[in-house]
Amino acid sequence: MAREHGGEFGRNLAALVPPTQMEDDMLGDARDRSVDSAMSEAASKYRKVRESVRLE
Repeated sequence: MAREHGGEFGRNLAALVPPTQMEDDMLGDARDRSVDSAMSEAASKYRKVRESVRLE
């Protein structure tokens, strides 16, 4: 479980780092889709955690 959360944390953290020009040239739209997906997943997890804390 800790590894799963660590991987998610790493992906989400990487999504927050601004892209380099080389990365943008090489990955372009694929990176954008990946970042959008990671941000959406992070927001979803955050809402779930916030809701579960509120219910306790």
